[in-house]
Amino acid sequence: MSFSSLLPPPRRTSSEKESQVSLVKRNRELVLKALTDDDNQDDNVKKDNIFDSVVGSKLNFQDFVPIRQRNFNMELPKPSQQEIEETYNRTKKVFDKILATTLQPETLAVKNSEQANAESYELKYETKQPSGAVKSRVLKIVEKAQDPLQPSTIKAGKVVAPPVEEEITPLFHKTEAADSAKTFSKEERAEWDIPAAISSWKNPKGHTLSLDKRLAMDARYNKQNVGPHEVSEGFANLSSALEVADSEARQQMKVRAEAKRRLADEESREKEEKMRLLAQKAREERENERSANARFGRRIADHEDEHDPAKGRRIARKAREVELEKDMRKSKMSTADRLRELAYSQGRDISERVILSAAKATDSSEGLYDSRLFSKGANANARRHEDQLYDQPLFDQQARDSSNRANLDQIDSMIGEEKGEKRGHIQFTEASKDSTRDEEKEYGLQDK
Repeated sequence: MSFSSLLPPPRRTSSEKESQVSLVKRNRELVLKALTDDDNQDDNVKKDNIFDSVVGSKLNFQDFVPIRQRNFNMELPKPSQQEIEETYNRTKKVFDKILATTLQPETLAVKNSEQANAESYELKYETKQPSGAVKSRVLKIVEKAQDPLQPSTIKAGKVVAPPVEEEITPLFHKTEAADSAKTFSKEERAEWDIPAAISSWKNPKGHTLSLDKRLAMDARYNKQNVGPHEVSEGFANLSSALEVADSEARQQMKVRAEAKRRLADEESREKEEKMRLLAQKAREERENERSANARFGRRIADHEDEHDPAKGRRIARKAREVELEKDMRKSKMSTADRLRELAYSQGRDISERVILSAAKATDSSEGLYDSRLFSKGANANARRHEDQLYDQPLFDQQARDSSNRANLDQIDSMIGEEKGEKRGHIQFTEASKDSTRDEEKEYGLQDK
């Protein structure tokens, strides 16, 4: 073995070039023959072998090294913005088409305006006029617009599964419970018992919990602290304070109620006293008027006895003025005062509460509604007499109200008659000639 045999063969020799050219020609011929001839499976296997031999003859170790690692300083040109947009639009169209076909059912395949315009096409046709001229027209065919919310008009055919005539065959197998036939005790069943969740604040259904469960839920009674829990004295103090506050509140309410009752009694007594004083004052005024009239009458009689005509006329004039003032005051009296005057003149006694309008009539609700609208007993339609047409009087309430009401017209007429009798007809008369003073020719108001 020589040293020259270990050296690599020389490059770019004529013999190597010829061998490479012959190999390429032979491979091309084999490839063309394999592509054109398709006889059987053995030939296909030969084709794969031929392709592998062709590819394998051109491969070397450098082909398996990444380009970045062959040349670390290599710079690849970046795509332009136009190329990026074109690629984006092309990819977006593909995805939109896939989503439109997958998300939208075939029965509701409604196309938007862009899709309809994209699928539209134009038709050009020519028409010959009677004059011989040729007229061409272009028509654009677009799919008819549809409502995307309109329900499908195509009814889906429902295929009903045929009934299964074969009976379901049960599967029998042994279980552990059947083998062992174990029965659980009461304690074991109680361990698996899960109590209902009951709140400590709201319990509308009235559930109850046993004491051991409550102690288990209470954090104060745990495994570390199983002894009795000391109750604070504040609970007893709180209950006693609440009782004291309750008793004090009740006592205060009682005192306030008693004070209100006393005030009401005092007000009622004051009102009664005021009414009594008014009635007494009215009686005193009447007594004073009677006594004054009696005194004037006695004075007139005394003067007449003294045979003093002028002085008697003055006294009579004064008495007449008093009478006129009394009549004027009576005309301005209220209805209550006039009723009192009339009752006293007739010798009747009327209560002060009635005179002072303190008593009120009792209103009855029987006359407010039609009794025929209410249900009655079985003997409601029974008549006591043949002439009885109604079960109740028609104007019962009106008669009840008028029983204690005075007739004002009658009172006015009676008071007017009393005034007319007292006054008489007024006329001017000549004074008496017996007068010896300057009043010989005086005229005055005299009774006829």
